[in-house]
Amino acid sequence: MFNTLLFNHSRFNSRVLPALLLFLVSLVNTLSAQACTEFGGEFTLDNGESAIFVCTDDGVADGIVTVLNDNTNTPASYLVTTPFGVIISTQTSSTFNFEGTGDGPVFIYNIATGADFTGSIGVGDNVCNLTPLDGCFSLSTYITVVRLTGEDCEGLDCDVDGGELALEGGGNSVTICAGDGESDAFDVELDGTFGDNMAWLITDTEGVILGLPDAPPFDLDGAGPGVCLIWNISFEDDLEGLEVGADADDLEGCFDLSTPIQVIRNQPEAGTLVFENDMQTAVFLCLNDGSSTVVQALQMDSSSLSGTEAQFIITDSEGMILGAGNQDGSFDVGPAGEGSCVIYYLTSFDEIQGDTIGGSIDDITGCFDLSNGITTVRQQADAGTISFEDGSDEVTLCLNDGSSTLVQAIFEDVSILSGTDNEFIITDGDGMILGMNASGGFDVGPAGPGACVIYYLAGFGAISGDTVGGNINNLEGCFDLSNGITTIRNEANAGSISFEDGSNEVILCLNDGSSTVVQAVQNTPGDLSGDNAQFIITDGAGMILGAGNQTGTFDVGPAGPGACVIYYVNAFGPIQGDTMGGNIEDLTGCFDITEGIVTVRNEANAGELTFDNGDNEILVCLDPDSNTVVQAVQVDEESLSGDNAQFIITDGMGMILGAGNQNGTFDVGPAGIGNCVIYYLNSFGEIQGDTMGGMLDDITGCFDLSNGITTIRQFCEDDCEAEAGELTFEDGSTEILVCLDDSITGTVVQAIQVDSASVSGENVQFIITDGNGMILGAGNETGTFDVGPAGVGNCVIYYLASDGEITGDTMGGTLDGITGCFDLSNGITTVRQFCDDDCEAEAGELTFEDGNTEILVCLDDSITGTVVQAIQVDSASVSGENVQFIITDGNGMILGAGNETGTFDVGPAGVGNCVIFYLVSDGEITGDTMGGTLDGITGCFDLSNGIVTVREEECEDFTGNVVINEVTAQGQVEILNLSEFTVNLNNLYLVTSLGQNRLDMLTTNCGSLTLAPGEVVLFDNVPGLGIMSDEIALFNSSEFIANNLLDYLNWGDATGNYLGLAIAAGQWDASQQLVAPTTEQSLQLVDEVNGISNWFNAIPTPCAPNASPSSVFDPASGITAELFPNPVREQLSISLSGGSFGESTITVFDQTGRRLLDLRFDLSEQVISIPTNELAAGTYYLRISNGENILTDRFVKLQ
Repeated sequence: MFNTLLFNHSRFNSRVLPALLLFLVSLVNTLSAQACTEFGGEFTLDNGESAIFVCTDDGVADGIVTVLNDNTNTPASYLVTTPFGVIISTQTSSTFNFEGTGDGPVFIYNIATGADFTGSIGVGDNVCNLTPLDGCFSLSTYITVVRLTGEDCEGLDCDVDGGELALEGGGNSVTICAGDGESDAFDVELDGTFGDNMAWLITDTEGVILGLPDAPPFDLDGAGPGVCLIWNISFEDDLEGLEVGADADDLEGCFDLSTPIQVIRNQPEAGTLVFENDMQTAVFLCLNDGSSTVVQALQMDSSSLSGTEAQFIITDSEGMILGAGNQDGSFDVGPAGEGSCVIYYLTSFDEIQGDTIGGSIDDITGCFDLSNGITTVRQQADAGTISFEDGSDEVTLCLNDGSSTLVQAIFEDVSILSGTDNEFIITDGDGMILGMNASGGFDVGPAGPGACVIYYLAGFGAISGDTVGGNINNLEGCFDLSNGITTIRNEANAGSISFEDGSNEVILCLNDGSSTVVQAVQNTPGDLSGDNAQFIITDGAGMILGAGNQTGTFDVGPAGPGACVIYYVNAFGPIQGDTMGGNIEDLTGCFDITEGIVTVRNEANAGELTFDNGDNEILVCLDPDSNTVVQAVQVDEESLSGDNAQFIITDGMGMILGAGNQNGTFDVGPAGIGNCVIYYLNSFGEIQGDTMGGMLDDITGCFDLSNGITTIRQFCEDDCEAEAGELTFEDGSTEILVCLDDSITGTVVQAIQVDSASVSGENVQFIITDGNGMILGAGNETGTFDVGPAGVGNCVIYYLASDGEITGDTMGGTLDGITGCFDLSNGITTVRQFCDDDCEAEAGELTFEDGNTEILVCLDDSITGTVVQAIQVDSASVSGENVQFIITDGNGMILGAGNETGTFDVGPAGVGNCVIFYLVSDGEITGDTMGGTLDGITGCFDLSNGIVTVREEECEDFTGNVVINEVTAQGQVEILNLSEFTVNLNNLYLVTSLGQNRLDMLTTNCGSLTLAPGEVVLFDNVPGLGIMSDEIALFNSSEFIANNLLDYLNWGDATGNYLGLAIAAGQWDASQQLVAPTTEQSLQLVDEVNGISNWFNAIPTPCAPNASPSSVFDPASGITAELFPNPVREQLSISLSGGSFGESTITVFDQTGRRLLDLRFDLSEQVISIPTNELAAGTYYLRISNGENILTDRFVKLQ
């Protein structure tokens, strides 16, 4: 080591050794733990010096005394080390002896350690290996002991001085960045040197001479990494070993080294990068497919790295730093978007500048090295946005109208497109690929109805799945799809229709009263296509008579004779031309129409007959030589219609005496005295029942009868003087009760001629008939009759006096059929019944399902139908062995018996009234058969009350007394039935300023169009209804005139189309100003004053009674009304009791709800009379209103 280098000469300078060891000592002296409070102290010789030379083989103890100050440990712990830190001995004594320890320099330290110190400081350990990780420790300043042996001890007289070497400007250590191509030249200052020769040398830290430069300044950029020392050496001429590669320890001669300058040559090494997944230096990423965009950079050889600081840096392709300070090499490059990124590894010594985001990698300064750059190529396909040529993203095409089905997709902004493999793709609605092209033009018609979607596909490289038949949702690769633009291909299909019997033509007769309602049905409902369908009916020339029909049900009767054609039209969206009065050929839009099915409406017209003298009645004298031939003629042959015509002649009862006559000439003489009636019958097709002996009423078929013209046949020379006088019974009465169960008085009655002297005639007889005039017995000469065998019922006895021969006075004939010279007396009546009534049969009480005893049945109402249900009110009150429902006509003739359910279809009976009874009997009864009468039923039985069905052919004009009850801000309208019977609202119209709505076409929220008394029906979202201002008119017909107006309402500032009409009809007061409904308050009916509705605003109560219905008559008031006589003929009296109405309005309605009378009276007198003589026979309703109370009642008008 250094002892050979330094002391193999004759002279020695005592300053050499401390200078030689300065660098090594400075390194060791810095070894102490950071944030450590221990201090090794200031350590010197007792003379204050820090170096000493001793001779260790002279046999004399050295006795080196030391002084330690400011140390924190007690006792001290001294370490003796080689110049390179290896511990050769330890002690606690401050006096040192090196005799016999050999030669060479050593250092002496005190080491102070903390409680957490774990380092090794025994002999053989190296203090240079201590780090802060070993815990808290501190080394004192050192004392250098140069141990000399042998002749080296004589070298103390060498007089050279290497001097004090320092950097220019001070300092003895410099750090340079080697290998960066930048000059690191520095200059030095040398003081205090002397000697015959001087030279510069550079050594490593082991003393190996690296270079012998000529002179400063020194530039070590190319020297590579490491630490070296620069020295000045002063020497005598005999110096040996000063050459590059030699060890400074081997220098021989008299020399001295200056203090060294330490040069730390930092040369960072950043190594070589690759990507972890494939060990390549470039990777291609797709930003479209959702896959990970995280990349991992990997060092190929971490052992080659050099530097105190290291980081990964990522830049764009231009070198702009996107991220720095990354320690793990993992980067998510997706957020940077399309382009390239380059990743580097940067190692450095100490601080560098410019490694910040936004800076350029070329502007980084400091001592650093960059690895190779590894590149991420980020590909992001952009298919842009497409539309059709009109700018829309959806186009609707019609495949029915023959228009072009070519569509063209275009780009909204071509500049943003990105991709190397691009095309347009068209799919069906489920994404199945139908085709691809580069132009964006497609003919979508061949695909048929449905939806197609067009996309633009932009991609990089191969894309899998973009083949016809594939699905666009299964594409794989780096690609982007544009928005999809849709073609909706509508192809309406109306299917085919027929009538219910499967035919395409139906022939109807308008004469026979049969239904003229036809029903078109869809034959192929599963094949229909469209969102706007309707049945349309036209005349034979195609003119539209009705459109918008949803049911296929049409009443073709009102159109009169002719042909109608029904079509089914199915469309997508609105069509034009489908309005009444238009032509079916002029329809436009996207629609399909079926073949038409035809209704042929035959209406025979028999015209009008007169006799050839223009009269409708003619007297034919049967006297000898009188002409009995009559001639019937047609008044207007142009009006006739039919393909089978004839004249028919009947007797006065309608029995056909002759048919098939083509000329209207009849000889009525042979028929004798009586009446004949001649008709003209015209028909389409064959008729039945037009045979002699048949009845005119029994003719069936499609026919029309003219008026009948009458021939009165009699002997004109009238010398008939027959006189029948007057009859009574024995007790002088004209009506007598005969008890069929009275065995004492019996059932024999005696008719008495009051004044036999007044009787005149060749022949006389008593005749007995039933209640209808049918002769039960004739030829009786005594006036004595046993009426018991006839059973329960009425018989009438007459006295008949005649001159000459008469005809028709036979049993089974009728009084009207007797002809000849005769006279009938008055009729006297026997009422036959069982007087001893121990029959306990009890039939209870009937109502209909709605609780009423009278119901209207509309024969033209296909919705509610004509089936009615009778209900027994209290089954527990019924008593009897046998029960049945019986239905009769209005005259009591039994139409059906034996019904056990109470269900009757009254439609086939046609227009008129039917009455349903419940009949309960004990034992056998007779007469309860179809064709009989209620009066003819005998036995132990009881009949319930009768409940009435009123059958109307057309109910368009029927409404009952219905009113508008409430209007809400949600567009709801509520209707209330004030009638005492159920009404059918189907054919009513609710008309606003912007819409005309038939009620059966509206959406109901609650209630029914078959509306019971006192019930309401609520309609939602009434079309055309304005909330802030509008009017509502309720009509009972599609003819919007005053006579058909049922109720009216106006609010806001609406002028209204029907305001004037409502005022004129007395339904509205021009002074009324109503506030529009709001979400908090609806418009509600209160009452009617003077026949005009009174309204107020209140909390909405749809489907419930109005909030404050002051118009509802409070029964607690105790006011009642009595009508008499009831039934009434000429004048109806009204008597009030329990209170006073005062000034009031009396309104009379018929059964259809039509207002017939409006009268003002002061009812404080409590008795008033109103005229009824002008009213037709029937049932009527009377309403009394004074603005606070309303009373209603019913009365019957007789002829």
